[in-house]
Amino acid sequence: MTATAVLEIPERLSAKPVPANVAAEIAGWFGQRRRVAVRSAVLIRCPDADAAARVVAVGGTRAVTLTDTVVELANAGAKKELLRKLYGPGIFAESEGYPPRNDIQ
Repeated sequence: MTATAVLEIPERLSAKPVPANVAAEIAGWFGQRRRVAVRSAVLIRCPDADAAARVVAVGGTRAVTLTDTVVELANAGAKKELLRKLYGPGIFAESEGYPPRNDIQ
């Protein structure tokens, strides 16, 4: 709904107009509202900026740098594939359900 739509309700039902201070308050409430996007993502915490850059290079358009050492994988479904591909450039990931290989120290 919008502030205008809310204010139309009492205007239709009452013979008296909505007081100006009430109209201003309702408009203020609606002016403060915001929509946010909520989605699942995978955060990859890297030991340094070089490792983060390498993760982004492997992840392509799916991986985005959030900070120098944190990378976001927006498509959580692509996690397993990315973790597999990271072995190529020498990045070994520790993840729930995807343990590091035992032969690597």
